[in-house]
Amino acid sequence: FFFFFFFFFFARLMFLGSRSARLLTSARSFATGQAPAGPMLINGKFRESKATEFWRGINPATQEVVARTPLGTFDEFREAVDAAKAAFPAGRNTPAQARVRIMLKYQQLIREHTEELAKLITK
Repeated sequence: FFFFFFFFFFARLMFLGSRSARLLTSARSFATGQAPAGPMLINGKFRESKATEFWRGINPATQEVVARTPLGTFDEFREAVDAAKAAFPAGRNTPAQARVRIMLKYQQLIREHTEELAKLITK
């Protein structure tokens, strides 16, 4: 669980921070007059959600809603659970040392991109 949380968190921040994602979400936010909604990561692929409800990301300095995270539909949830079940056997057989290397790599990436992550979180 811990590994998947950090993977999802970091992958989402890096995706939202990419130039193409900023252009995509900026265009969408101008068209709808709302804060941009980030994509969902299901089975290793980013995609738009069919959700109609969202968690709001608020800039603590201004209280402005700067992003929306979809609260996925039941079908999206089911698809994510099925993908996680399919991935579990390979993950279960991954040696602890390999998992530690992955977590240390995440730690390194977070430290290397602290400034950028802080801007993404607070913008």
